[in-house]
Parts: sequence; structure tokens; C-alpha cells
Amino acid sequence: HLLWSTRSGVSGMICIVGMWIIGVPMGWEPLRSRIGYEARKFIHYFFVVFCIAMAFHAPFSTIPNGGFAPIIFPTLILWWLLDSLYVYFFMTERINTSTFHVLPTGVQLTMTVSKRFQSVASDGGYCYINLPWISKSQWHAFSLFENPSNPNERQVFMMKLGNWTEDVLQALQRDTRRPAWICGPFSSPYDSAAESDNQILVAGGIGITPAISVMRKHQETRRSNLIWACRDPHMLEFFVKHAEFSRRGWNMIFYTGKQALHIGDASEVVTANGAMVHIIRARPNLPDLIPNIIYSIESGEYVPEDFISEVKMEAIIQLQEKLDELDELNLTSQQKMTELINYSNDLGFLFTDLMQEIVGDKGAGLKKEGGGDNEIMKEENRAQMLHSIQSYKSERMTVARVTQAANDRATNAKSGGGLRSRATMTWKAVESGMDSWLDDFEKNAYKPWKEDSSESREYVNSLDRERVLGTWGALYCGGQGPLATNLKKATKEFGIDLAMESFKW
Repeated sequence: HLLWSTRSGVSGMICIVGMWIIGVPMGWEPLRSRIGYEARKFIHYFFVVFCIAMAFHAPFSTIPNGGFAPIIFPTLILWWLLDSLYVYFFMTERINTSTFHVLPTGVQLTMTVSKRFQSVASDGGYCYINLPWISKSQWHAFSLFENPSNPNERQVFMMKLGNWTEDVLQALQRDTRRPAWICGPFSSPYDSAAESDNQILVAGGIGITPAISVMRKHQETRRSNLIWACRDPHMLEFFVKHAEFSRRGWNMIFYTGKQALHIGDASEVVTANGAMVHIIRARPNLPDLIPNIIYSIESGEYVPEDFISEVKMEAIIQLQEKLDELDELNLTSQQKMTELINYSNDLGFLFTDLMQEIVGDKGAGLKKEGGGDNEIMKEENRAQMLHSIQSYKSERMTVARVTQAANDRATNAKSGGGLRSRATMTWKAVESGMDSWLDDFEKNAYKPWKEDSSESREYVNSLDRERVLGTWGALYCGGQGPLATNLKKATKEFGIDLAMESFKW
């Protein structure tokens, strides 16, 4: 009787019904999956009904046992209204010319945003987007990342995941320019990336977009390691081609799709900004992968920037074979160096100014032998040699210039012994560098996704959790599947802070 005859009873029933209306569709997966995004979003506005009911639930006279409700809940509604008005009038803008790049499974949107938007969204974040030519009432959230070629532009990637994105793809049959409304930007858990010296960015599918912002933002100041599980070949190839990956961290893409990639069976790709991206055709094993990443960097033995790609490995091995072959021929050192430069060109790499790199200021030191000095000398030779073999066939104009310079020096050497002796010393240094590199072949080929984690797990557990592991942080963006579950377990095991951004909506 009290439920229907008293103010507290009626308002209490309204609150209970409101909570069920809001909570059940989001908490019960069979029902949630059958209700569209817009409907679930609208249902959340029942919190206004809940707050109004709570404001009448108890009178002031019940203070301190509930009389605060008539003050607290109207304040919350007013606060929400003021915030909504501020966002509408000061954080919403129209982009008259937005560029849409259409892919088979998604759309990339590029927009030139205002100075206000640029200053707030320098670290990424997310925004709400409305396309009035699709629906004037629907706003959808997307993660932002900066256009690498134009800092005045922000980009989002719309993956075909629901009715609205399907409508967008159907309306855009080719690349085009159309108006759009954007609201934001708003902060995301990825904004905490700056708090870690070493970052482990884990992404599932379209969750790669905030990780791209972090890698670009902290390219020179942090070591960002990417673990991206992706099954869509078009999205994978698009971001490998256009995104800016970290040059100081591990970039690992775990491709789980069935469709063949346009890059074929390649396991490594060098991006436009010079980063090495590893493509692994398997699912990521985070319990082994995360300790291997930490071990490779904290031990200093297998840092990502020292990784030698399989293509470069093969080229250096072939150079070694060519070097042995030239040793059997009756050629001068100058002629051998010229042959080696030309052969490197045929392999698709530059042998850039190798003689000057090795015979320079360290020339005298290269002749030392024995003990630790010899080991240091060989390491220097190896580093110099690997640094010289670094560019692809697209730079053939440079190759021609270097080759011509080498030929001219070889010709001039016929008239005197000075250059001939320097070329002989250079040739010996090349041999020493090659041998040193081949000795360390396995070390340069360290792959965290393949290595057994028993040694690395023991090493990581021995590190100080506050002073060392405290400098590591993990960030996740994706669905709430096995990838997220395994990441939670792995970070908890090693005491690493984890920030998660889920798009389960």
C-alpha cells in the first residue's frame, strides 16, 4: 500500500524501473546484441527520470538520513545540462569540406579542424561525428589521430560494424568530399601514455587508431611497442602504408584473416617513416609476448632498433659469399670494393660510402689485434657496415653517384700507393665486420613473438617493480574478448599499470 500511496514509495518504484531499463539492455548480452546503438544510447537518458524521482524521494526533514537528495540530484541534472550546452555551443563545429577515402570494409575521414580543436586534441582522444546526409540526429564516437602529412588535419577510421557505418559505405561508392559535424575532442585512457617511459600498446581491430596517435606523439621521447591483432586485410594494409609507427619499439601486427595480403608472404615491412613492422600470421600469445618485450629492452641485448630484417640478413649473407668469391680472384682491393658496391646495388641495397665510414678517424684502430680491443674493433666494424647498407633500389641515382666515385678512386690509385694501402685496410675491415655480424646472427634475429618466455619471465620477475617496471605501462583499445582478458592477466602478473578503452557499446 505504501508503494502507491506515498511520495517515497512512488518515486522509489520509478527509480527501480529506471535502473532496470538502463542496466538490463547493457548488462545482458543476448538482449544488448539485439538492440541497436541508437536505442541503447536513448535508453540512457532515463537517468534524468531517475534523478527527478530521487529528488522527490525524501524530504529535507529527513536530514541527515536522506534529506540531501532534493539538493544533490537537481544539482546533478543542472550540471549535466550546463555541460551539454557548453559542448553544443563551444565544442561543436561544422567541417564544410571533409575528405572520405573509401575502402572495401571501411572509410577514412580526413578533416581540417579549428585551432581550438588542434590544441585540445594534440594527444589524440576521440570525438563524435554527425553526417547530416546520412542522419541529422545520429552522432557516433571515433578515435582521432593526426594526419602525418598535415598537422592541421585530424583523421578517423570508420570500420563497417553496424547499421550506420554500413549506410555510410553504401552512400560513398568512391572517394569524395562532403560536409560533416564534429563534437569534441574528448580525452581517452590513452592520454595517460605520457606517464610511462616504455609503452605496450595493445589493440584489437579498429582499436589501432588511438595507438597511432600515441606512437606519433611520443616518437622521439618514449619507446612505444605495438601489439595489434587484425583480421581485416584492407585496414591492415591501409595503416601500414599511411600510419606513422614507432622507430624505437617493436611493431607487431598479428594477422588472423583468411584473405591473402597484397604484400604477399612478407614478414617485415619498412614504413614511410622508416619503422620496421613485423607481420605475424597467428594470434598474439600475450603471457609470453609481454615478458619477452620487457626483457629485450631492459636487458639491452635485443633492443628493437638493432633488429635485422630477414631481407637485410639475406643481403648481408650474400655479400659475405660475394666477398669470399672475390678473395679467390686476382683483383686489387680497389677493384674488390667496386665489385662489392655494384653487387650490393644488384641486391637492392646501397653500400653507402663504406670506405669513408671505416677508413675515417677510426682507421688506425682497425689494425689493432688481440683481447678486448679486438672485440670492440670488430663490433665497430659491424655497426659501420650495417649502417652503410640501408636503402632500397628506389635510390639508384645515389647508388650511381657512389659507384662512380668508387670507380674514380680505383682509377686514381694506379698512379700511387697511398690510396691502394687505404683500400686494402678498408677491405680487411669489411671482412672483419662481416665475420662479426655472422657470429651474432641469432642475436640480431631475436623475435619476441617466437622466443620461449621462461628466461625472460625469470628476468622480468627479478626487476624492481617500482623503479623499473614502474616505468612501463600498457594501454588497450578494442573489444572485451580473449585479447583483453589475457592482457589483464599478464599486466597483473608483472605489476604493470593498464588503462583500457573499450568500444563494447
